[in-house]
Amino acid sequence: MMGGGSLTEFVLDTSVAAAWFFADEITEQTDQLRERAVKYGIVVPALWFFEIGNAFRMGEKRKRILIDDIGLHINFIKALRITTDDKPLANVVADLLLLSKAHDLTVYDAAYLELALRCGLPLATKDNALRQAAQPLSIKILPE
Repeated sequence: MMGGGSLTEFVLDTSVAAAWFFADEITEQTDQLRERAVKYGIVVPALWFFEIGNAFRMGEKRKRILIDDIGLHINFIKALRITTDDKPLANVVADLLLLSKAHDLTVYDAAYLELALRCGLPLATKDNALRQAAQPLSIKILPE
């Protein structure tokens, strides 16, 4: 699919993407990743779109985000260069289960790990369990 250079696209976990849209989660690091995503593009598993949609829904439900702002955020996402993993899920489900078990992750989180591993790309995540699972696999973690 693609290869991992020093400044290239990267696998984007929803934990980082959601931080772009919730004022209480924005940091200098998440802003830098947002700029990098705009410049180089991102790579995501297909489930990313469901997860980001759910983040918007839960954020609105919990009054962390205004419904009127969600459309603007969706337009931002639509403007990004997003490569959605096109490998048939039936071909990766066994790997997802193995990674999930080996690193005590949900299968959802294992999807990001597997994609970064297979594509040789850095992984942007704020999830501590995912960050720890990536270390022994020599997956570069963003933010550093």
